[in-house]
Amino acid sequence: MTSSQTKGHYPLLWVTGPAGSGKTPLATKAIDSLKSSQRLAYFYCDAQDANKRSFLDILRNWCWQLLSQDQARLREVKSIKDRRQMISGTVLIEVLGVILSREKDVVLVIDDFDECETQEQAKLYHKFSTISQLAKLLVFSRPLQGSVRALQKAIPENLIRLEISEGDTKSDINQFIERRVADLGIYDTFILAEIISMLQSKTNGTFL
Repeated sequence: MTSSQTKGHYPLLWVTGPAGSGKTPLATKAIDSLKSSQRLAYFYCDAQDANKRSFLDILRNWCWQLLSQDQARLREVKSIKDRRQMISGTVLIEVLGVILSREKDVVLVIDDFDECETQEQAKLYHKFSTISQLAKLLVFSRPLQGSVRALQKAIPENLIRLEISEGDTKSDINQFIERRVADLGIYDTFILAEIISMLQSKTNGTFL
């Protein structure tokens, strides 16, 4: 991701695609690649896990990961915690600001943002403007109603959108099917080709 700022904000890359289009593998690959060159924190949302679907869960995990990588700001963070009676989104944004105050090119990643509850998504939209002043953002999700308008309002100059379509994933899916069917050990090439053809015709551009 580019490190340049526009009007004091880093870019937010928003990657959308339907369920099964390979967003999570792509997010994981991006995380693994970025780890070797710059600091980052990431979060995988999960609607089935009560600890992985809220605005606070995301911010708390980002802060914990970044502090684990560099504890130089630990005293300042503890000071904030001691002054506050409860941990809120505002407090965690303040903590994040302290952690990143002398950092550049930090990337914050969210996968499956659509797995968060709608009201939790709205809270984060509201904070994206502040967060994008501190770090670059990389978000993966299914298309969400109203998300583009909310994001354009929060960071109009720095939103970069990338939509994964059926054509983008078709080749990968076909290769995946061919490899998996080959593992079945079917030696009749005609039957093998029939199975592959049938499976490929039913994918609809997703891995599901």
